[in-house]
Amino acid sequence: MPKKARVVQFRPWRGLQAPPSSLWLQEALRAESAQRCDPLRTAERADVCIIGGGYTGLWTALRLVESDPGLRIVLLEADICGSGASGRNSGAIGSMAPMLPRLQARLGNQGAAAVYEAGMAAERDIAAACGTYGIDANLQQTDHIWVTSEQSVASGWRQTCESADDIGSSVPYRILQGGDLHKYAPRAPADSVGLYTPATTYLQPARLARGLSKAILKAGVAVHERTPVTELILEQNLLRVLTPSGSVQCDKVVLAANAWMAHLSEFRKLVMVLSSDMVATNPIDARIQNLGLRRFPRGRRNSRLMVNYGRVRDDGVVYMGRAGGTIAYDAHITPSFDRSWTQTRELVEDFRYLFPELEGAELPHWWAGPVDRSGSGFPFFGHLDGDDRVLFGIGYTGHGVMATSQGGHILAAMCLGRQSQWTELARLYGALQTDRFPPEPIRYLGARVVRNSLARKEHAERDNRNPTAIDRLISKLALSTLPTRASGPAGVPLTVARDGDRGTRLG
Repeated sequence: MPKKARVVQFRPWRGLQAPPSSLWLQEALRAESAQRCDPLRTAERADVCIIGGGYTGLWTALRLVESDPGLRIVLLEADICGSGASGRNSGAIGSMAPMLPRLQARLGNQGAAAVYEAGMAAERDIAAACGTYGIDANLQQTDHIWVTSEQSVASGWRQTCESADDIGSSVPYRILQGGDLHKYAPRAPADSVGLYTPATTYLQPARLARGLSKAILKAGVAVHERTPVTELILEQNLLRVLTPSGSVQCDKVVLAANAWMAHLSEFRKLVMVLSSDMVATNPIDARIQNLGLRRFPRGRRNSRLMVNYGRVRDDGVVYMGRAGGTIAYDAHITPSFDRSWTQTRELVEDFRYLFPELEGAELPHWWAGPVDRSGSGFPFFGHLDGDDRVLFGIGYTGHGVMATSQGGHILAAMCLGRQSQWTELARLYGALQTDRFPPEPIRYLGARVVRNSLARKEHAERDNRNPTAIDRLISKLALSTLPTRASGPAGVPLTVARDGDRGTRLG
C-alpha cells in the first residue's frame, strides 16, 4: 500500500515594502541593469528545487552547478533575491573567535579548531567567488576598537586568546591597555581595556546577493522571483513544490528561507526570530573629515547585551544597527520586521549617543530585518524530519554573511551525497545544538520582560543613573534566556564602544 504523502504547509506570504526600505538593496538595484526573473507560472521538473533566494539558497545553487553543471536547478524566491536578511545586514564578515571558549568546551580542541578555521577560511572563499564571477560587492577592510572598563568582559577576551593557544591557532585582534590603548582611543578611561581588530572585512551585502543571483542565472539556474511557496508535498517517489501559479516536481528540495521557515515544527524549539534594526545617513564625507572621524578606527560597537554596531563607510555614509529589537511571537514575521518606528526611535537615541559629533545629522534611511537566532548561537544543517530528500540550513544568529557561504558548500555536498570536509562541518554544527527555547507563549512573554528590563537598565547606565534593583535582577536572565545578545568570549557580550564611555561605547 503506498505511503501517504506528507504535506509541509508554509505560512501565507506577506509581501515586503516596495520600494525596499533597505539602503543597501536600493543601492544594489540602482547599480544593475534590468534583471528579470519572472514568477513561476507553469509546472516544471528539476533535479533540485531551492526555496529561498537569499545567501543560503544562492550559495547552494552556485556550489551545485560548480560540482555538477548538468543539474537542472530551480530557485524560488517569494520577493526578489537578496530582499531578506541578505540585503539588510551590516555587511561584516565575522569571525568565530568570540565563540572559541564555547566551541572548545563543547567540541574539544580538535572540533573547535575545525569550526574556527572553517570560519576564518570563509572570508577568502567569499572574496574568491567575487573574483571568479565578477561580483562587485565592495569588499574592504576596516579596523575596530572595542573598549571596556568591565573586568569580566576583559577576562573573556583573554580567555578567547587562551582558547586559541590551546587549539594551536590565533585570534585576529590584540588586547591593549594604558598608552597602547590611548593611541587608538585617546579619551578612554584610565582603567579601560581595549580589543583592537586591525582588519575586519566588510562588503555591500545586497550587491553580494544580487551578484550571486546574476552568477547562477548565467550558469543556467532557473530563478523565479515573486514566487512564494505554499506547500511542499513529500510523496513516495518524488517531491512537489506548489506555488500560487505553478509547481516544481523534483528529486531534492533545499529549504533556504531562514527566518521565514522558523515556524515549521522541526525548528520551533531551536530557532527564535527577532529583528535587527538599522539607521543610516546620506553621504556626509566633508563633515566627517572636518570632525576627524577618519583618524581613528572606523568600526564602532558597544559592550551592551543589546548590541549596537556601526561604521563610517568610505563614501561618507554613517550607519548604525542594533540587535534584538522586535521579538516575533511564534515566528510570525510582521510588518515591523521591515520597519519599526518604535525600535527606530530607540536606535536614533543610540546613534546620537555613539556619534555625538554628528548631532543634527539627518537619518533618512531606516529599516529592519529578521534574524533566525538559534538556541546554541550557531547555524545547523540537516534533513527535514529525517527525509534525505529535503535539506535545510537555518539558525545563522547574525553570523550569516560568513556562515551562509559555508552553508552553500555544506548543502551542496549533502544534496549530492558526497562525504567531505563540509559534511563533517555540518556534523560539528549539529553537535552544538543542545539548547532549546521554551514553548509559546512563555518564550515570547519571557523574552519581552527580559528585553524591556535590560533596555531600562542599559539606558540608566548610559545616562549615569543607577538601575532599579528589579531591572538589575531580571537583566541577569538575558545571559541565558534572551536571544538578543552577541555572544562574546566565554559567553560575555562582546562589542564596541565610544571613547569616553565606561565600557559601553568606543570607536
